[in-house]
Amino acid sequence: MVAQIERLPDIASGKQPSLYLQDRRLADIPSPEVPTFEEAYGRVMPEIKQSIDRLSKIQNKITGSFPATYPEFTQTGNDMGDSWTRDSSEDTRAIIFTLDNLPLDPITHNKALNMAQRNVDGQLRLYGQDPWFTAFGQPMEVRTDHTGTAYTVLTQEAPPVKFDKQGRPTPHWEHDQPDSWGFFHTMIADAYNAGIVDQFSDEQMQTIANSANYSANRAVHMGEFSSMWENAPGRNPASLSTVAVVASGLRDIHPLVKDYNFDGVLLGNKIDYIQEESEKFLAQTFPRDYTNFRGHESEVDLATLIAMNADREFTLPYPKFSRLSTPVLGDASFPGVKRYIGDGYSGLADEPMEGEERPWAFGKAMRAIMALRLGEQARAEGRHTVAKNYRRVGSKYYNQALDIKKKVGFHPELLIPEGNGMYRANRALPWGEAKMMEAGVRYINSHKWDQAA
Repeated sequence: MVAQIERLPDIASGKQPSLYLQDRRLADIPSPEVPTFEEAYGRVMPEIKQSIDRLSKIQNKITGSFPATYPEFTQTGNDMGDSWTRDSSEDTRAIIFTLDNLPLDPITHNKALNMAQRNVDGQLRLYGQDPWFTAFGQPMEVRTDHTGTAYTVLTQEAPPVKFDKQGRPTPHWEHDQPDSWGFFHTMIADAYNAGIVDQFSDEQMQTIANSANYSANRAVHMGEFSSMWENAPGRNPASLSTVAVVASGLRDIHPLVKDYNFDGVLLGNKIDYIQEESEKFLAQTFPRDYTNFRGHESEVDLATLIAMNADREFTLPYPKFSRLSTPVLGDASFPGVKRYIGDGYSGLADEPMEGEERPWAFGKAMRAIMALRLGEQARAEGRHTVAKNYRRVGSKYYNQALDIKKKVGFHPELLIPEGNGMYRANRALPWGEAKMMEAGVRYINSHKWDQAA
């Protein structure tokens, strides 16, 4: 049976819109061949402008950061109105990517530029203060487990990765999420390389260097920490996605901080060592993403997608992931992508934590980004037929993600099973909106090289 998708009342009515998927399959979403760049731009640009407008309305005036979700989904007693280093950095990076890769009208351009600059300035100002300043400077302790394997642990509290509207750290059971600083470093490097920031002040540069030194000392490929998926601290092997994101952030920030000296060692040398060790770890571990002490039970999930998206040099073999994912996800016919097998986000709407896992809708956008990136690489190498094939695949994923958004009215975080093959979308996720922006920009620009090939 083909999926039945129903648009429920608007957010303004007080009821959250829902997406109902019947028989676990999306309707066959056509992937129309848009013949020109101009037509692709005209079709997708309204979606991108809407995302920029929505993000501009929720950006915090004090910290410059973005909340985890939109105000209409923030209820009394929950913390989704707080900001996360990871989410805000990814939101801003998508804005920077859009500014750097797509022509925008003056009003939209200035709005996006202002958002990006405010976030960069706000995060740097915040992280130059305590408790971040002290947390970044803490020494690490090396321990040995019962197998004789060494691993690093913190000696003080971790730098907070969640804070309120005033920039005050907020309670969270696990702040030790090193990937947050990997995302932050990539965002800072992107802001500098794209000219969003002409020059950082000495104070800002010291904050960047302090955070990078902390990430290098953390040695996440052998560390004990919580992954971005917030499980109990795990180690040996570490989380693939966290190692990939941290290593990527350090690589990106390397040119800016390589000459800083900490304890008689150049930071650039530290980063080079961590980079080498991380690459070895990733090559040995891919595509498994260990996220808890029990280990990982699947090779097909959002965690692995995020690891590959952080891999700008394409050292992780996407075709291998694709071959593994097809039997499990049905060649992307499933409405989203699971974080990882055994995820705590599971169960029916009225029976949380039990039963079927809840897929993450923005996994569709992640798959689109990966396919379109590979198409861009193939195009640059003169492999035009391969580029067109990747563009076709990426377009399919993007159109499926866009269809969910249009039917529901927002980019959902999770799709919650309600039994009998029915799903309900929960709250809107700015991080997912950011990924849709990046996918949309790549989708539009793919029509330049696809048409000319």
